[in-house]
Formats: sequence, structure tokens, C-alpha cells
Amino acid sequence: MNWINNNRFLSGLIGITGFLCAVLFYFSTKWSNTYAENKAAFDESFMDVASSEGIPLYPSSENRDGKSKALASHKAEIETLSNAFEPFRGAELKPIQPQAFTDQLKQATAQISNAFSKNKAVLPEDFFMGFETYKNQLAQSGATGTLLYQLNGMKHVFNALSEAKVSELVRIYREPLLEENNQIFQAAPDAVARFFPFELTIRATETSLRQFVSSLGLLDSQYFIIRSIAVKNRNTSPPKISDAKFEVLAQTPSPDASADDFSAEIAFDELESEGEEKDIPAPEAAADSSKILAQVLGDEELDVLLRIDLALLLPAKQLPKP
Repeated sequence: MNWINNNRFLSGLIGITGFLCAVLFYFSTKWSNTYAENKAAFDESFMDVASSEGIPLYPSSENRDGKSKALASHKAEIETLSNAFEPFRGAELKPIQPQAFTDQLKQATAQISNAFSKNKAVLPEDFFMGFETYKNQLAQSGATGTLLYQLNGMKHVFNALSEAKVSELVRIYREPLLEENNQIFQAAPDAVARFFPFELTIRATETSLRQFVSSLGLLDSQYFIIRSIAVKNRNTSPPKISDAKFEVLAQTPSPDASADDFSAEIAFDELESEGEEKDIPAPEAAADSSKILAQVLGDEELDVLLRIDLALLLPAKQLPKP
């Protein structure tokens, strides 16, 4: 006790050290037991996973083979459909000289103007294939490749209008391309095509309109999509019976026409002499008005607004293996 009293600092330090050692011994023993328990649980789970890896996967091999076969068939159908659209993907849009593009634009404009003139159809006064911006200026060299692709597509459209014999092309509007504003086109991750929209306002009969719309789907190198169409009849009043146009059939007299007339006169004279009264057939009933109007309907001129997209299909994507 005297030593402790004389060495209080040292004795206190020894006591504290002993207490801390006891605490450390307690927690180390406890943590060692927890570690052992956790390691045993981990080893057990690891053995379960390792044994599960050796078990054949669900479903059965028969069902798995059936699914693989169905996926392979589906992939083949997609590839067949993709190959069918291959002609509409087009070649790489390589830029050309701005002056060369302008020359082709002028040549196409002259060709379309002559075609419309032969059919006595009317074009807008400032008609320039929808590329009126380049009447007095050259296109940017970086945009000429894309512009040329669109020009070839527009030429197909105007040729189809001419062949359908529309009465007038009232208006043409083409949305500017990104390349014309020094921008770069970036396709969306899931995009399958790039679209070049434009609008047409035409004046045509129902027959001409039907022929034009049908012809857009018959092209094998350009793919057009009609986004919307608005049709208005220029004739605000309903058709009249007097507007009907009938085909006149030529009547050829029979060789015995004179003999038939002579026989008819004798028969009539005999009836008069006998004093008999006979019923005279009534004249044919008036023609059905609905059939007459059928000769008129569809012959009126229509004002038509079409919004059309020229689609350039992007390169096909590789499908994942089934």
C-alpha cells in the first residue's frame, strides 16, 4: 500500500493498462466468435451456389431448344424484311461541287417544266423544285450530297404529278436540312431512317389524285410516306343532271331496215282497216337520277394539300445472337 501511495501515477497507469487489456481481450474473443459464425455461414452459402451451378438450368433442354429455334426463326424473318428494304438505304451521300449541284438542279427544273407544259399543267411562277434558295446562290459544299439525294426524290414526285395529269401545282414547301445551317445530323439510337419532309398543294381531279398517290408506292429506289392529306372540292354546289356526260353509241341500221319499216306500215294499215284498238306501249321511264349523277361525281377538281416524307433508311443493325 505504501508503494501505491508513493507511486500513484505509476500504479494508476498499471491499473488502466490492465483494464484496457481486459476490455480488448473481451471484444477480441467476441469478434472472433462472430467472425467464425459469419465465415461458417459464408462457406455454407458458397457450397450451395457451387452445387447449384452443376444443376441443369430451368427450363428443360427440350424447352430451351424450342426457344432457341423460335428466336432463330424470328431473327431470319427480321433479316428477310431488312433485306427487302435494302434498295431504299441508298449509297453514301458524298458531297459534290456546289456548281455541279446547281447545274443538276437547273436541268431537273427544265425537265419538269417541259413535262408540265406538254400536259398543259400550271407550275408556280418561281418554281425551282422546292430549292428556291439556290436560285441566286450556291449551296454549301458540305450539304450538297444530302441535297442531291433529296433533289432526286423530288424529281420522282414531280414526274409522278405530270404523269397523273394534275391541273396545277399551286405550292411547294421544303423544310431546310440541318446541313444547310452548318449542323450535323445525328441519328437517334433506335432510329431506322432519316426523313426529309415537304408539302405540296395541287389541283387535280379525283382520278389524277388517285393515280399520283398510288404511283408513290411503286418506286423501287425512293421510299415516300404520306403523313397527312387534306382534300377540298372546288365546286361548292352539288352536281346537276345537266352536268352528266354520256358516251354516245353509234347505231348501225340493219340490212333489212327498209323491209322492217315497210312491214310495220302494212301492219299499222291493217289495224286501222279492221278498226281494232290496241294498247300503245308507254315510253320508257325517265332515267334514274342517281345513275346520271354517277357520271358527274368524281369529275370535279379538288384542292389537295399533302405532307410527304422522303425516307432514307439508315444502315441495318446487327441483331444479337439468339
